[in-house]
Amino acid sequence: MCRSLVWTGRRKCWRWPDATVLGPNVSFLLQDIRCLRLPCSVNLITANFDTMNHLLTGLDLKLAFRRIWENLRPRGHFIFDLITPCQPLRGNRNYGRKLGAPHHDAWQHIRWSPAKNILSIFVIMRSPSSNISTLEAHRERAYSPVESSRWLTDAGFMIREILDAVTLRMATGCPQRIIVIARRGPA
Repeated sequence: MCRSLVWTGRRKCWRWPDATVLGPNVSFLLQDIRCLRLPCSVNLITANFDTMNHLLTGLDLKLAFRRIWENLRPRGHFIFDLITPCQPLRGNRNYGRKLGAPHHDAWQHIRWSPAKNILSIFVIMRSPSSNISTLEAHRERAYSPVESSRWLTDAGFMIREILDAVTLRMATGCPQRIIVIARRGPA
């Protein structure tokens, strides 16, 4: 996460209709999830929108799971999503598409590397009022439900459910994206 996202979150939180109630109970932290250290233990930690997939090695994912476990209260929950190696893209080909975006042109280029389980995404944005283009680059590693479940268990979690992110039913077969609900076990 970048600093600008943290500032945007703070600004939006204070614009909320009940900002006087909500504001003091909300904290925004900018930290590496592998070194997570919250001001106090919590009942719930979430990691949405491929957060855990941005950790590109199994060692980094294991470390993040351990740090998250340490920041949860006993019986606290960790809910997150993961992309899996069951991607619809085939081989080392590039896929591209134009994205509809107001006030600028945007192109998305996607490359799936099945040998490395790496998904590379590039978004190029061009504003009609400027000759300057902006490039966003993202790399994610897909993790199998089996390996991520083993690493969660090794970190002290109990798996409550693994859901197919599309159907929100128990994951079967090979879903492209899963939602994992894990509970912190005792110390």
